[in-house]
Amino acid sequence: MKRCWWILLAPLGAQAGDADWLRCAELRESAPRLACYDAQAARLRQAPAAAASAASAAAAERVAAFGAPQRVPAQEIDAVQSRILGLFEGWDPGQVLLLENGQRWRIADGSSATLRLRDPKVTVRRAALGTFRIEFEGSNQTARVKRMP
Repeated sequence: MKRCWWILLAPLGAQAGDADWLRCAELRESAPRLACYDAQAARLRQAPAAAASAASAAAAERVAAFGAPQRVPAQEIDAVQSRILGLFEGWDPGQVLLLENGQRWRIADGSSATLRLRDPKVTVRRAALGTFRIEFEGSNQTARVKRMP
C-alpha cells in the first residue's frame, strides 16, 4: 500500500520538491507521515494563489507603465481607466490632468472643452502612431494626451 501512495503522489512531488515528498515517505509512523503529506498538499494549494498574486502585480505594473516613454517595449495594454477627482470643468490646450491612479496626462492637441462633471470616470486609450486619447464618461468629447513623468 505504501508503494501505491508513492506512485500516485510522484507527479505531485515534481511540483512541490521531490526531497520534501521523499522525507514524508521515509516516516514510519502513520500519523506523522500523513501530517507531512498534508503539509505538502497545502503548499500545492497555495501555489495557484501565489501565481494569481504575481499575475495581479504584473497587471498593475503594466497599468503604471501605460503611456510612459520606455526604452524597452513593455507588454502593451490598450487602455487604462481611472477618475479625475472633484468637479471637472473641462480642459484647455497644455493643461495637465491628474488621475486618481496617480498618472498625469497633458492635453497635447489644441483642443479645449467646457464640461461640468463630478468625479468623472476617464479612459485613456492608445490611438494611431503611438498617441493616446482621453475619453470622459458622460461626454462624447475626447482629447489627445501625452503622459507626464
